[in-house]
Amino acid sequence: TDDQRKALSCVALFEPLGKDDSVKDEYEYVTHHRYIHRILEPDQEIVDILFHDTLQDYERRQLVEHNGMCIRIRPVLLAEWLSEEWIQLNGDELANVIQNIQAEDTNLSTRLLASMSKRFKGLRESPYAQSVVDKIAATGFFQEERIAFTNAGSQLFLSMGQVSPAAVASNMYALLQKKSISWLKNEMDYRVRRNWVWALTNIVVDADAFPDAARAMLLLAIAESEHYANNATGQFKQLFHIMLSGTMAPYEPRVALLEEMYEKGVDRHLIMDAIRNAYTIQGVHLDMNDGIKDEEGNLREYQPETYGDIHRYWMSCKDLLEKMATEDDAYRKEIREWLPKCLRDMCEQRSWVVYEKILESFYREGEDWMEMYKGVTHYLEYGLIAPDLRAKLKEWQQKLEPKDFCNRLNQIQIDAFSDRKRSFEERWKYEAELVRPMVREFID
Repeated sequence: TDDQRKALSCVALFEPLGKDDSVKDEYEYVTHHRYIHRILEPDQEIVDILFHDTLQDYERRQLVEHNGMCIRIRPVLLAEWLSEEWIQLNGDELANVIQNIQAEDTNLSTRLLASMSKRFKGLRESPYAQSVVDKIAATGFFQEERIAFTNAGSQLFLSMGQVSPAAVASNMYALLQKKSISWLKNEMDYRVRRNWVWALTNIVVDADAFPDAARAMLLLAIAESEHYANNATGQFKQLFHIMLSGTMAPYEPRVALLEEMYEKGVDRHLIMDAIRNAYTIQGVHLDMNDGIKDEEGNLREYQPETYGDIHRYWMSCKDLLEKMATEDDAYRKEIREWLPKCLRDMCEQRSWVVYEKILESFYREGEDWMEMYKGVTHYLEYGLIAPDLRAKLKEWQQKLEPKDFCNRLNQIQIDAFSDRKRSFEERWKYEAELVRPMVREFID
């Protein structure tokens, strides 16, 4: 009957739904609130009997699974189809349902919203679910602080963000903008922050949601209070890798975001770290999440059409580094410290042309750059390098030879011990030969 179908649909809305013992309050809540089950019968006793008989009947047919204290509709496709039907018919009331659940006892509301969130994760491809979430987002529902900044309510971002990423990202960013950095850092509940970071990590995969989701992640990164590797700062910097970035957004909006950060005076070290990630290729890993794979399990990842796309991305990053270097010499010094670490990656990706332009931007004739000299010398000794590139690197090695007396002593040690063909005794003797002229120079 129609009422039996309604009973199954509202049960399917939760994955799973507690029924017995310590979680029986979930079942009682669903069966005793008409705004969820939508059954018009005024007599609650009749409604209880309807639920009992319907679930018992379908459990015999093995379409309801009663595992431990909880029940769920199975198979999953049937449960998702019934949930989608409930949303299609009652989607306008979903915001009220969530608000009413949120108003309940904290323990109960947390469990119910977690189960509802888990169901929504499976409805990512549902047009009805997306339409409902868009409508809810348009009302400003996700900007309700009593929902967004509670542990139970913030879990909804995890699921609904995958159903309609752009709409939810816009609301999340708008809500964070209303808060001060101090509040986000010191007063935001740590569980809520975790839910927000996880949600944004899923949402930012979507190219259309990238601008707002990345900005929201940036605000949390500026107000960082966690020490995990996958905190907001780590997830934000990951977005700028050329591969395994965790987003389908092309390089242009990423550069636009970096330039926006620069113009707004965002912490330069965060911008430099993001650009450093753009130039880092080896050792890159992706923090996996629910939104990073499609229904077939394939990685949802931006793939540049040509090498030219990567080249333009790197050159745009170079231009931004140059701006920061001219703004403050301390930034220039910091950039010169980490650029040598990108040498191997860039060369092995056949990107010497780009890297050389970066070198030319930060090299000053007559000024020692020992980090880069060490990097070039080490790579010449240990890298597998094509003849034409080796010749170029040799030119730069000569150009980078230090002028300062102490740095020249350091250079001798680097040169003496970079030749693997010599034994340790031979290296010591060779170093002594190189040092003698320096000793005379020092005495004179």
